[in-house]
Amino acid sequence: MAVSTGEQIWGLIDIPPATFDTIPETLDAASKRDILSRLGTAVTVAAWFERTGHGPGA
Repeated sequence: MAVSTGEQIWGLIDIPPATFDTIPETLDAASKRDILSRLGTAVTVAAWFERTGHGPGA
């Protein structure tokens, strides 16, 4: 996900594990590498909240 500044942040989305079995594979190898690259440079939502002062209770 990107915030209004364009910075990339990531978090986990709650999906019951049983639903993963029914999600078809749709990404090619290049797309998977792109996702891994983005995850490697993105900060967590919690870290972004802490650094920027945004988030619950702010």
